[in-house]
Amino acid sequence: MIPAAVSTSVSNSAVTRIAFRVVELLGAHRPDLEKIIWASVSAHSAEELERLAALITPHDAELLERVIKAVAWSFGVHVCDWGGIA
Repeated sequence: MIPAAVSTSVSNSAVTRIAFRVVELLGAHRPDLEKIIWASVSAHSAEELERLAALITPHDAELLERVIKAVAWSFGVHVCDWGGIA
């Protein structure tokens, strides 16, 4: 999930902190999902990313979306304008 339109009022450091917090929370609940996310960060090819994405179920994607929204909200960021997140 890549933000399609992140407001310029949100600093890169805030986005980074949100991302790390999301991964931390997911890892506490689902260590396997955390490993997939970290592996995708260090993926070397589009094919590798596709293989990793295939490991994420619709339920996982829903969980990830809820966690992103909650964490972003706690940082005062509204993510309704981010691609695919409503």
